[in-house]
Amino acid sequence: MVDIDEADVAVLNQNLVKSKELFNSISKSLNRISNKSTNASNKIKPVLRDVNKLTSERKDIEKGIDKLKEVSNYAERTSLYETILNNSIEIIGLKKYIDTLNKSKSLLKEMKTQIKKFHGILINFENLIDKSEFKLTTFFKKQVEAGKFNDILIISNYFNHDNKQINKTLISSRSTKLMSKMKQVEASNSFQPKNLGPKAPPYEKKTNGIHAYTYELLNLLEKEYELLERLDRVDLFGLIVDHQMDSLNEVMQKNYVAYFNNENLVTNDILVLELTQMMHEFQVSFERFDELKKYAVNMIFDKLLNVFTQLIKEYFKFTETRIHAVEKLTELNSTELVVELITRVRKLSDHSVGLHLLISHYSIGEWLNIKGLRFIGVYTSVIKNDMEEPQLVSNFMSDMIDCIMVNIETRLKEFKKSTQGFYLIKNTMLIEGIISRSSNLYELLGAIGMERLNKLKSRFLKLFLDDWNYASYIIIRDMTQLTTLSATNQSSELSSKEKDQIKKLFETFNESFEEAVRNYEKFSISDPNLRNYLAGEIKKLIMNAYFKLYDKYGNSSFTKNKAKYIKYNKMQFESILNDRLR
Repeated sequence: MVDIDEADVAVLNQNLVKSKELFNSISKSLNRISNKSTNASNKIKPVLRDVNKLTSERKDIEKGIDKLKEVSNYAERTSLYETILNNSIEIIGLKKYIDTLNKSKSLLKEMKTQIKKFHGILINFENLIDKSEFKLTTFFKKQVEAGKFNDILIISNYFNHDNKQINKTLISSRSTKLMSKMKQVEASNSFQPKNLGPKAPPYEKKTNGIHAYTYELLNLLEKEYELLERLDRVDLFGLIVDHQMDSLNEVMQKNYVAYFNNENLVTNDILVLELTQMMHEFQVSFERFDELKKYAVNMIFDKLLNVFTQLIKEYFKFTETRIHAVEKLTELNSTELVVELITRVRKLSDHSVGLHLLISHYSIGEWLNIKGLRFIGVYTSVIKNDMEEPQLVSNFMSDMIDCIMVNIETRLKEFKKSTQGFYLIKNTMLIEGIISRSSNLYELLGAIGMERLNKLKSRFLKLFLDDWNYASYIIIRDMTQLTTLSATNQSSELSSKEKDQIKKLFETFNESFEEAVRNYEKFSISDPNLRNYLAGEIKKLIMNAYFKLYDKYGNSSFTKNKAKYIKYNKMQFESILNDRLR
């Protein structure tokens, strides 16, 4: 009997053997298929590679054709611009030419992005633009020379301030034009100061060529600045005017710096004041356009001003030298001297701007720090603590008047005091008249200056009244002595000693009075104002004294022969003064 389990195992083994055989057969078949697939793949790969290559090349060709179409389109556009840009600007018109240039530059920027590999096309087109811009700069130069503002503005705006050639052209052309115009002005004017002596004709106001020169220069500079403002190129102003400022520097150096020194300042005083004012006004006017610091002419101005400030001191030296050069002073030549010298002072007042500028370099009275100055050691009319803020010009002019009059005073010492005083008062009143007729001089002197003149006049009045003072002094002196003598007299009657003293007083007074009158009558007084002034001062002094004498002793019994001693009663005394002093 067969065991069932063994039978199942046998069947299972048989099946496994068959399965194994089947698997082997399948594996062989798969290997064959794999080998055939590998062989097929190896044969297909080159074909696929060729197909893929052909497909890629077809796409590249298509792209190339598209790019060529794009390049062709750019070439067509550049050709159109090239036709315009290669033509004359005058024919095309400036606006169209610049519009084409702007479009060309935009197109070039686009082409550098889109067809950057086509170097030849880009380089040629860029060269065309550069060439056209150079042509535009050449055209710009012609327009600048012709002064065609609208074209200049259009081209300047196109280059937007960053083109060196345009800037150079604008600077060079405008600078040359400015220089050319000013050369013509320079050639038509005379700058060299004349050597003016005491006998030479006086300098006429603003006749020196520098006035016309700087006036025209400022006028041209203002126009230049206005032009640059419209062009929005004010930044070029300094470079444009630089050469012309050098020319101004040369004019100032050659004609003025090389000429002026302390010896010729006074004889050229009005020109000096005008130049001082001119330099100041030029600097102020120039500041509207530009800083003046960087120009050499500024240093020339300062150098010249340092010389000009010495004019203030030189006036005192000149005045003293002029007065002491006269061999002998007389009534006539002293008046001529005063007129000559005070006229210089008056002319200074007509140029107050220049005078103020020069005086401003001094502190009050500093101009008198001059070795050997004579008058300052004799007398000065300075009023101490006369003002909170010293008026420099007023004090300078008052010092000048002091210098004139005190120096004349020192030259009159050989004359009697009354004669000295007469000459001095006469000339002081002459100065007063000149001041009253000159509004500028009167204004510059001001109240302090007039007070100082009156102080000076009072000094001279004392000299003039010397004879009259002596007559008045006799009365005061002797009446004082009589008062002392009377105090010792116990009687109400005059003592013989008192009577003798009174007689002597009247005799001495009468003699001194007559002497004073005779001396007065020697003076030739044609000016009624001077006569009235002197007569008035004499009366104030002598009448009061005589009236006191007459009131005290005129009716006393000091003598039986009063007529011998009392020649005038009060009314007669006043009458004789009126008659004799007329």
